[in-house]
Amino acid sequence: MYKIIFCTVFMLSINANLSDAAILEMGKLSPYYENLAFPEHGTRITSPADSAPDFDIRSILDPVTYPGPKKNGFFQFADIEQNEIFTIDFGRILTSGIAVIRTHPSYGEVYGDPDNRRPRQIIIKASADGREGNWQILRSCIGLDNVPRLQSVVWEDKPIHYLRFDFGRNTVKIGTQTADVQVFPRFKFPSMSERLHDLDKLLKQDVEQLEPFRKALANHDYDRAVEVLRAYFADSLNTIEKRDYDKNYLPDDWKKNIVRFNERSWKIPGDRFDWYYYPCELSAEPPSYWLAGRQFWTVANYYQDTKDKKYIDYAKNMIRQWLADMPCPGIHYMPARNGGYLIEGWPTIRTANRTYGLVYALETFAPHRRIFDDDTWIQLLYAIWEHAQFLEYYTPSLGGNWLTWTNERLLITAKWFPEFRHQQSWLETSRRSFERMVMQDVSRDGKECEDTTYYCLRAIGEVINTYEIFEQYGVDLSPKVKSRVRNALDFPAWVHQPDFRNPAIGDMGMNGSPEDSIPLVRKYASKWGRQDLMYINSLGRVGIKPGKASRAFLDDGWFVMRSYWDDGLDARHLIFRAPPKHCRGHGHLDVLAIVLYAYGRSLLIDPGMTLYGIKGSGDYGKTNMHNTVTIDDRTQKHGPGKVNRWENTPSHDFADAEHSLYKDVIHRRRVIFVKPDYYVIIDDLTGEGERKLDWNYHFFKGADPSLSGKIVRTNFPTGGNLAILPITQEKISNSNRKPFKYVTPEIEGGKEVPSIGWLIRMKSRLPQQLVTVLFPFKGKEMPSDLQARMTESNILTVQYNKRTDVIVWRPEEPKDIWIIHHDGRTIQVNTSAVILRDDKMQ
Repeated sequence: MYKIIFCTVFMLSINANLSDAAILEMGKLSPYYENLAFPEHGTRITSPADSAPDFDIRSILDPVTYPGPKKNGFFQFADIEQNEIFTIDFGRILTSGIAVIRTHPSYGEVYGDPDNRRPRQIIIKASADGREGNWQILRSCIGLDNVPRLQSVVWEDKPIHYLRFDFGRNTVKIGTQTADVQVFPRFKFPSMSERLHDLDKLLKQDVEQLEPFRKALANHDYDRAVEVLRAYFADSLNTIEKRDYDKNYLPDDWKKNIVRFNERSWKIPGDRFDWYYYPCELSAEPPSYWLAGRQFWTVANYYQDTKDKKYIDYAKNMIRQWLADMPCPGIHYMPARNGGYLIEGWPTIRTANRTYGLVYALETFAPHRRIFDDDTWIQLLYAIWEHAQFLEYYTPSLGGNWLTWTNERLLITAKWFPEFRHQQSWLETSRRSFERMVMQDVSRDGKECEDTTYYCLRAIGEVINTYEIFEQYGVDLSPKVKSRVRNALDFPAWVHQPDFRNPAIGDMGMNGSPEDSIPLVRKYASKWGRQDLMYINSLGRVGIKPGKASRAFLDDGWFVMRSYWDDGLDARHLIFRAPPKHCRGHGHLDVLAIVLYAYGRSLLIDPGMTLYGIKGSGDYGKTNMHNTVTIDDRTQKHGPGKVNRWENTPSHDFADAEHSLYKDVIHRRRVIFVKPDYYVIIDDLTGEGERKLDWNYHFFKGADPSLSGKIVRTNFPTGGNLAILPITQEKISNSNRKPFKYVTPEIEGGKEVPSIGWLIRMKSRLPQQLVTVLFPFKGKEMPSDLQARMTESNILTVQYNKRTDVIVWRPEEPKDIWIIHHDGRTIQVNTSAVILRDDKMQ
């Protein structure tokens, strides 16, 4: 069964078949535009080329009707030399339409996925009769780097019976892969009077300020009706804050067929702006940036500042063309794909984001009747209602950060437009989906389920903002939901480093500058009576010191091992992760990786993530780009970690976790924080055979790592530095790694930055253990007496600054009480590790 969405805008003759009563009763209107390239309309597809095994050429038409034996919605040509061509026969003449073709369905080199089935050309031709010589080229893209992942062709008042897609001759014998084609009519705008009557059915009858609107409508005085609506919304929406300019979008780009993303630009081929256009360098998500509403509020901002009428013209033409090319999907665009994708212009995340831009444009142009025409403004108002209805229908089916974001936008739209009859329905949908999302995605200890700092903190911010809007409305939420929302402040408070920056773990670069990365903590800690968080956020100036500095988010497999609160910016701060299966969203292939900060500096870093899909982006997710162990130069498969134990005592923290993401090998990592100075890493690799084992360490630019005896050290001239002491009986090799790139807004303005790493390599038969001491120190000189040695299989001695520590960890027998025999002493303990400092129990 597939869900059917009922929308109310952009209808053809279907609208006449529904009575007003039926329209209002359903709250959603009839589906309007269906995929015309659909077998039930007599459409068929033919190709002279051979297909790969298990692929059906008919699956290009629609993944619902023709899913294919194995590849839902995808088609692959055979791995032979041949002309790769297919033709769609509509079985009738279509005089107007838009065809969307996904020619590059893979996500490129993200996380190392191969991307060798890209087409090297695409020529799209149309014909009314299919005779040779009567084919007209609609779009031509030649060259591997010029074929976009997605594009559309439009025709108006032109008879087309056949569309032909020519990928050229395959000489490399690697069959091109492509995806489904969607064809639908371009939207024909209803008259302004029809749209005003539609709005009349959607607006509440008891809004006193709208009574003149209804009187004018009853008298067929449409000019007066529009005047009332524009004045009303100009007043009611004037509290919406102005958004900043979007540097990725310039208004003139729309007229020049240019799209931009992160300081890069692409020229769209052809003579029209293609809203579906995705450059070949990028995967499907980032290029949707220009479909997410930025251009609407950016143009409105330009007008606000310059009062130049051309920006009004841009906005008008942009909105009308977007509505014509991107009608809300009807029945044949179901089911949702990839967590909410329907057709390219209407995945839930972009629909939610675009709502703000449309509302801001509506408010900006509401008073300017003489230069922003009534008809376009009315169509815009109606489109905002449609966006909210779309989100109401699909938001409950989502999960993860998409649900968080779309639910928030639906709720905010309900707040902005209380005069719509569906406001209460939007609120109720938001409440139900919000409670489900919180219980599903926010753990009991407050961490949201993303395996990355950026998306997790963003989602937590949206959760708390949404919660606050419910509070303002007086909407009662369950006690369990309230508890989890308020606990969600703990993760941003603990995960941020002592300098208030958040380490780049997983997708996206470092998030924010000092004191800007945890504004939610600052805003709500006092309001919610969280004295402990007030203390953390103010470096102890206000609030009450938390009882513990370290924190484990056990449901999500994240450990924060931190030195004393009184250490201020010099505190030591290590994050260790073993996320379970349900907490891998936006995470990399780096289970059991660590990041480390000490003495005012990030010392061991995660590379973050550059733009998805561009050349080299796949490297960012690989295991060897993270501070963990790789085996035989391979990358972990995607999967979960397993937490075995967490222990927090005044003398030490102890975290024990493992994964089995390499075939026939189990990697177990134990991290002991010997408070307040250093960390001991115990890596056990069990399996069989001789393996190449690499311990990877990555530093910021300027670390200038070097080898001092057997110690690897960084050489920053000031601030924090790190000494790495590997301890093993096996022969190891050390080497500087070639420069790699990482992404961080806190340095170099957010661009990719070259850095350096260190590789510790061992060839050994499994099982194998390596014990490593990570010793941060302040300034250029590390302790001259720093050394470490193993005295027994589970006893480590560390000497530094005329001090001697003995670290003993639990043997493999799972006993609550165990006995230590050391230096003629017998010690009975029930912890996982014991610290003896200068022969005294800690």
